[in-house]
Amino acid sequence: MKTTEKESGNLRMGMMFLSICYIAIGAILLIFPNIALTDLCYALGILFMISGVINVAWYLIKKGYLVPGRFGFAFGVTQVMVGLYAVIKTQDFAFAFAQVLAICMMLDSIMKSQFSMDLLRLKAEKWWALLLVSLTMIGLSMLILVDPFSTEGSRNLYTYIVLILDGAANIISLLILSVWQKRYLQATHTEKEE
Repeated sequence: MKTTEKESGNLRMGMMFLSICYIAIGAILLIFPNIALTDLCYALGILFMISGVINVAWYLIKKGYLVPGRFGFAFGVTQVMVGLYAVIKTQDFAFAFAQVLAICMMLDSIMKSQFSMDLLRLKAEKWWALLLVSLTMIGLSMLILVDPFSTEGSRNLYTYIVLILDGAANIISLLILSVWQKRYLQATHTEKEE
């Protein structure tokens, strides 16, 4: 039971951190229009390469090969390769990055639809509102993948706005779900005492 609660807490914290990153990246790119997505991807490429080298070194220094299931070396090499691709083919990476962001936002939105079902089971009155938000975000994210935009600038602007909206929707949905889970557990605990 405690392991499940810990995993659930880790998932929530991970999703909360990712949502904050969505909002921060979207806001930075909106506020500073001189920073292009390609510039961000170039910087990310360099960070990926540095992180990859650190992971490989850490694996070798900490003797990760003695512990089964440690993939620090493989993960580090992958980071270096992705980072190198981002630096060498920045334009292609930037387009792929926007597509990956769209897929991540779609997955987040599917998680939000799960949260709406959780709220339904927890007897929350407005569970359907979160379902509508999640379906809307799925549609908005899908539009990035379909790419009907006339210019790269309009696609990027749209992506940044959807990124901020999705991050905010994630944070709000996590907070609402947390409140209703606490209410449900308190009600269940009170019933057992009676």
